[in-house]
Parts: sequence; structure tokens; C-alpha cells
Amino acid sequence: MPNEDTLELLQEAGLKINGSEPVTPPAEAQQQIQTPEIPPAAEAASAEPAKLTEQAQATYDPDEVLVKITDGKIKSSTELAGILEKYSQFDDFESRLKALDDENTTLKAKVATDPFANDLSKKFNDLLKGGAKPEQVDAFLKLNKHDNFESMSAYDAKLLALQVKEGLTEKEAKTYLESQYKLNPDEHDEDTIAKEQIRLKVDARGDREFLNAHKARVSQAPQSEYEQQQAIQAQKQTEQLEKLAPIAKNALKEISFAGININGKSDEKAILADFTPSEESMKTLPDKVAQFIKNEWNNIPANDAGAQRISDFAKSILILENHEAWRQHAVNVAEKKIREEYHNPSAIQRGVDNTSNAGKSDKDMRIKFVEEHFKL
Repeated sequence: MPNEDTLELLQEAGLKINGSEPVTPPAEAQQQIQTPEIPPAAEAASAEPAKLTEQAQATYDPDEVLVKITDGKIKSSTELAGILEKYSQFDDFESRLKALDDENTTLKAKVATDPFANDLSKKFNDLLKGGAKPEQVDAFLKLNKHDNFESMSAYDAKLLALQVKEGLTEKEAKTYLESQYKLNPDEHDEDTIAKEQIRLKVDARGDREFLNAHKARVSQAPQSEYEQQQAIQAQKQTEQLEKLAPIAKNALKEISFAGININGKSDEKAILADFTPSEESMKTLPDKVAQFIKNEWNNIPANDAGAQRISDFAKSILILENHEAWRQHAVNVAEKKIREEYHNPSAIQRGVDNTSNAGKSDKDMRIKFVEEHFKL
């Protein structure tokens, strides 16, 4: 149990110990342990932050804040949301920008190589650059309005041909056609008009041919003097090749290597042989002859002399391509001829039995034999 001094201290503190009544502290002590009162100024100070918070919440405008912190670049939260949405699409915009840049590069390259919108504008520009005369330019513009003259009516084809060929105006061309063909239903019956339309249809056939040919001519830029000479030369070549074609054909048919003397002897001592070109060499010969004529057309006359030159060339080709086989064939023919002579039952002095060989060596006789039977 606590000692007396301890009990006294506890009781002074107002605590009940073992049923004893607690000791009531003195009034001064009670004043010391009472909760201190908060001064009015302190209460006002503690209430001020809460009041400011309420005021700030009541006056806060996010749009004004955005304007302030962005220096007016963004004026509302809605605008900010749109910017963020666009930013999220940046990758897509970047890819589209790259595609547009590639397309722009392609178009620039195309313009650099071909600055014209279409082939017609390019041809027209070439005409002007080439110094085409006004008549050619006018015909070019009139004819190139039409893609297909075959689809035009007979009347329209005739009408256009008169303007281009004769230089008539459209009105003049119509007046001319009315005077040439009975097509007016107010003046002629149906049977007459039908017959006239058939006649017009037949006549317009030549006009369509003219329009097609003339369109091609006037669509070409004027040629320089050199180009004109080249064109004339090309035309001469075409004409000469046409003349030489049948001559070359006949010359090839007449080529023969039959009865060729292979030892240079005459009369009964001559050894003759027939030579036949291979199928392959005969198959390729026409093309080689044609190329030869194309290269030498200006030096081959369209007469017998030209035919001989073509024939000589063809024979030279066949000899070059067949000489190996023909050389062996010549040896075989000569050997056969000699063997026939050797087995001839008639009395023929040979070798040492030949009195003309007296005093000659075997080598001399072999040389003499070769000289008699082969041309060296």
C-alpha cells in the first residue's frame, strides 16, 4: 500500500484511494488545469482561411486561367481538348504529310520530263517550235478534234474534207455539198434522196482515207533539211529493196554446186563432183542474203549484174558453211575415181612397170601420180 506521503499527493490530485473521498483541489489549482480560452482574434484568424477557400471556389474560372498561362493562345478548356485530340492524331497527320510530299516529288519529276498535259498538247507545241505554217496548224486543230473518222457520217466526213483539202469555210462547204447532192427533202422525193445518200457514202470513202493520212502528216513537226534528206534516202532504199526482192529470190533458186571440177583437169582426166549444202545453211541463207541486200542496196543494180552479185554472195556463204564436209566429199569422189581407173582391165603400166618411171625413186613416182590426178 502507498505510504502516507504518496496518498496525500494522490488525494491532492483529486483521486479516490481505497474508498476515501477525493480531495477537492484548491481554486487556484482548478484554474490552472481548466482548458484555456481562445482569444477572439485567434478565432477570427482561424476562420479566415476557410472563408478565402470558399471565395476562391466561388470565383475560379478555368478558361481565364488557360488564357493567362498561355498568353491568349488557348481561350477555353474545349479548345484545349481539341488540341489534345489533334495531338493524338499527329502520327496520322505525319504519314499523310509524307504521302503528299512523295506525290509532290513525283509530280515535279513528271513535269520535268514531260511538261505537257497530254499527247495532243505536246504535238501542238512541237509544231509551233518546228516552225509549222499557219495552214498546217489550222489543219492540225481541225483534224485533231476527231478521234475516229470512220465513225463520222458520210456527210460530215465530206464536209470536213472540203474544208481541209480545198480551204473552204464550213458554210461554203455546205453550199457546195447541197449543189452536188440532192438531199433536201423539200425539193426531192425519198427515193431520190436515198440514191443520193448511197452515192455520198461511196464518195466519202476516199475522203476518210484522206483525212486519216492528212491528220498523220500535219501532226508531224516540220523536218529539218537533214531530216528531209534522210527521209528521201529512206524512200529510195525502200523502192530499191522492193525491186531487188524478186531478183534475189530467183538468184537463190538458180544456185547449184553440181558438176564441180575438183582436180582442174580437162576432158577424160577431169574429176567432177556434186555438192549439196546442208539443210541448216539453206534454211538461214535467205535472211543473210536479205541483210546483205539491205546493207548494199545502193551498190546492187536491179538487173542481171545485180543478180550475179547476189548469187556470188550466196555461194560464198554456202561454201564457208559447208567446206569441211565438201572437202571430205571431194576426197571420197577422187578416191573412187582413181580406184575405178586402177581396176580397169586395160593394160596400164603402173609403178616400176611403167617405163617412163625408169630411174625414178618411189617418192618421185608418188609425186608424179599426185600431179597427174590432182590440181596443186
